[in-house]
Amino acid sequence: FGVHVDMVNMISGADKIYRTGELTRAYFKAFGSKICSVHVKDIAISGALTTHLSEVPAGEGEFDHETLLRACAALGDVPVMAEHLPDEADYDRAIAHLRGVAARAGLSFDQAK
Repeated sequence: FGVHVDMVNMISGADKIYRTGELTRAYFKAFGSKICSVHVKDIAISGALTTHLSEVPAGEGEFDHETLLRACAALGDVPVMAEHLPDEADYDRAIAHLRGVAARAGLSFDQAK
């Protein structure tokens, strides 16, 4: 039994979008060593009158990527992958954001493209 993590998929409303760090810590505490892979993206809330959440590239939304990357690093050798992006330029920007967050947090990941 293994768990694939996609924390952005857990954000179902405005009540959760600003508590992503708390949700990440709880999820990783519950599943810990059973986690075998992680998808990373971001989520943004629109300024429209009706609440609308959009999946966006990492770095363009509200998700607490530092908490997520710290939790991933604590697991050891677990693949962390950006996803659902339309082109290589978007992947490059998302990965640059994640590498920057990791560097500022003092984390190191094997880097594959």
